[in-house]
Amino acid sequence: MIFNELILHDFGVFGGRVAIDLTPKDATRPVILFGGLNGRGKTTILDAIQIALFGQRATISNRGNLSWDDYLRRTIHRSGANETSISLEFELSTEDGNHSYRIVRSWEAKEKSVKESFGVVFNGSLDKLLSTQWDEHIETILPARIATLNFFDGEKIESLADPLKSSEVIGSAIDNLLGVGLLNKLAAD
Repeated sequence: MIFNELILHDFGVFGGRVAIDLTPKDATRPVILFGGLNGRGKTTILDAIQIALFGQRATISNRGNLSWDDYLRRTIHRSGANETSISLEFELSTEDGNHSYRIVRSWEAKEKSVKESFGVVFNGSLDKLLSTQWDEHIETILPARIATLNFFDGEKIESLADPLKSSEVIGSAIDNLLGVGLLNKLAAD
């Protein structure tokens, strides 16, 4: 799976439309690094990628015990907007050849709820069947419980290096693999 582009619209610290080119400059080194000061959106980018892929099942950094609707309300940029969206484009090579995907998730905050829209564009065309079966399809590509092993920030690396904190981080990863984190999210929702 090679990510090409992430588009955020009024999401988290990103006001307006922000397009981030994720295409690796060298195919032999498909690792993308982000740097910046605290509070500038590095973790928001990682969270947005996971939310695009997994929706409510994403393991995200600052959700805590918030319900999904409450979390989404907090992700809407403070510019007075009442909606937000994430679009993620990636390529996947399979035995059938190369395929392109664009996942689009958007949310509109209503008085008492948040309305979510979702669609998957597969090889250039909206695929309604894939859109309705996306949760099952993405699990065959990248299971949600192991995705956190692929997307991580510097604080996680730092905590793994610290002998006092590493057992907590490893324990959290094992809980995720076993699905314990999912029980906590279900309770919050």
